[in-house]
Amino acid sequence: MKSKKESKKESISEQNYVSGKDRVLEAIRSGNEIEKIIISQGIPYHQFGEISLECRRRKIVKTQLPKERLDELYPDNGGIIAIIGQVQYKDFEDILVDVKEDATFVILDQIEDPQNLGAILRSCECAGVDAVIIPDRRACAVTKAAVRVSSGAANYLSIAKISNLSNCIQRLKSEGFWIYGTDIEGQKNYYDEQFKGKVAIVIGNEGKGMRKLVTQNCDVILQIPTKGVVTSLNASVSTGVIIYEILRQRVLSETVKLV
Repeated sequence: MKSKKESKKESISEQNYVSGKDRVLEAIRSGNEIEKIIISQGIPYHQFGEISLECRRRKIVKTQLPKERLDELYPDNGGIIAIIGQVQYKDFEDILVDVKEDATFVILDQIEDPQNLGAILRSCECAGVDAVIIPDRRACAVTKAAVRVSSGAANYLSIAKISNLSNCIQRLKSEGFWIYGTDIEGQKNYYDEQFKGKVAIVIGNEGKGMRKLVTQNCDVILQIPTKGVVTSLNASVSTGVIIYEILRQRVLSETVKLV
């Protein structure tokens, strides 16, 4: 039988939280529900001036815990943490309303590792991806670990959970999206493709890659060439490589238009 202390610690571990001054500030400004801010005892509130200002403005509760207790419950806390509500998933159809003509979506086909998911979400937000789509089964959800790894980026993204990726892809095609799969034996190097209009990038499972039916529904299968002994990249790295190529091309295109 577990002690009260063990049960309390387990309950704490299930909470979604972000730690450190910058991540806490990002979480607050994202508009996500913040249950409370906890600061290490002995650190004056004025050291977190912007955070204190945002807390007053948004009526977020601030409290303190002894440093030893905070370190025990929330390791690597940076002196401050924010307890946040669950990430709110968006309705897939709502995301498609008024979708941009140059929208970029990322579809994750059964990504299982929350570290990978969090890193992918961070890259997607930084690169201006419009939506991330994940399956509702046999895949990592946007857990507390994924949120922390994303450095708060998960709170800014439109993330949808769907039951059938193949049907989702067909729906995107009906809205004018061009669907790009990724595989080490792809038909085309990613940098040889011209990404125009609405595009969706499919990233497969860390070990198995994309499922057969998902692959068959893609318009083009891209590959990222490698020269080392290891022939494939981590899923989050692959995502970053391709979405930043899309961003590069679009920034370049806008620059040319301005000249």
